[in-house]
Amino acid sequence: MLLNKGNTISAGGYFTGPVRDEKNRELLDQICKAACECQKAGTMNGRCVADKMRQWAGNNNRNIEAEVAWDLNDGQWTMRRRPDGSMMHGGGKRPIDFIDLDNNTGTEYNGPGDRMRGRQSRNIDEITKQHDMTREDVNFKNDCDCSGGGGSAPAPAPAASPAKEPASLVSDPMRWAQENPWKAGGVWSLASRRVAQSTTVVQPLLRFSVAERL
Repeated sequence: MLLNKGNTISAGGYFTGPVRDEKNRELLDQICKAACECQKAGTMNGRCVADKMRQWAGNNNRNIEAEVAWDLNDGQWTMRRRPDGSMMHGGGKRPIDFIDLDNNTGTEYNGPGDRMRGRQSRNIDEITKQHDMTREDVNFKNDCDCSGGGGSAPAPAPAASPAKEPASLVSDPMRWAQENPWKAGGVWSLASRRVAQSTTVVQPLLRFSVAERL
């Protein structure tokens, strides 16, 4: 299994985004699969995705409605229905792309170039809350993997930098001191003592030489 963004778990498939309710994963995966098929066929648009989802729902005995129309009256959202009770898909407002009546879920799909407009996201929140539905979102660019592998391959690890040759005290004493601070401290201390000893010896000699001249 792969860990994807949002710490969600993907066991492979077309949808790799976060899932609010795990029972909706199959639906989200099918939406991404439909979008990928539309892209491959060169017919990437909302109608193509909706048509493929209707076909999938019919073949699998799923009660999924695309682009259901809603009316808003006094802050309350109601589905538009015909006299026989069937849902309407035209007129009114259609802020949610897919309604899953089996799992009571409202899913918004954003294809390439799509974006939320105006109050759309707030309207979706109001509808799903008022009708006790779970809201799910599918963003084709961020959430769909058309390879069906459930996520992108990990980026290759950066190549290791070649190891530097250790510095030499003779050829590069400053770098050697940076790489060997403890050793350097001992060397500088020894050098200082030797310089001090040399100075101690030289000073009497100088005084002796001056005295001879006088």
